[in-house]
Amino acid sequence: MKLAVFGTLATTFIFGLRHFPAFYLLCLLTSVPRYLYGALSGRSLEDQLATPATWGDDLLTAVEVVLAGLVTAVMVWTLIRDQSGERWTVIPAFRDVFEHLPMIFGVGGCVALISMLFSVMFDLAIALAPLAIIVPALLIAVLALVFAVVLPCAAVSESGILECFAESAALTAGSRLRILMLYVLVSIPLVIVSFLALVILQPDARTGLPAEWAFLGMAALNVFLFATPVAIHNALAEPDSGGVLVETAAVFD
Repeated sequence: MKLAVFGTLATTFIFGLRHFPAFYLLCLLTSVPRYLYGALSGRSLEDQLATPATWGDDLLTAVEVVLAGLVTAVMVWTLIRDQSGERWTVIPAFRDVFEHLPMIFGVGGCVALISMLFSVMFDLAIALAPLAIIVPALLIAVLALVFAVVLPCAAVSESGILECFAESAALTAGSRLRILMLYVLVSIPLVIVSFLALVILQPDARTGLPAEWAFLGMAALNVFLFATPVAIHNALAEPDSGGVLVETAAVFD
């Protein structure tokens, strides 16, 4: 089945807002490593984004990916419990995540290794020719669409790591342009809110945005960015398409 873009968009924001306090705290935890890294190294977020990635940056990104996988898994099981009509959903979701930790860490680790590989490819491309970065950029964009729901798949999977990647590819087939459109639509209000926040905060032109504000603001944006693949997976994993999310939710009915 093809993705219903606007329905999934509504699910993303309604779901994210409904559990925003809990999800925000979880997303803060995923931002802690980068915040501590910046504080200890003296590199601001702007410096980290503007300069070539070091091995420390790559390892930090890998840690963030694994942590993002854990938060995504909590969101997946929270949505399952939401759909089953339970009153308390976030805290019980931790128990479900704990039961699937090996798969979540396995898939998250694979995604982290792929991220590090592409970081090396970007560095090599820049060293060869600036325009050469188009090749890894296009490749990672395609892979991101094909495996857009691999982390949610890992949260509920009873099979293996490769099967999670295969399931993501099967679920997203026929909907990848719609997934791209959905991310664009999700990003629009987030960019607008970020711009308004910068106008209100008025960061110093020399020092940029204080690290604390960047730390707090990034976690708020991540709530909805992490909720997006969860909503996509929920929309695509229907019983007749071989998905597992809705089928698993039936256990709680």
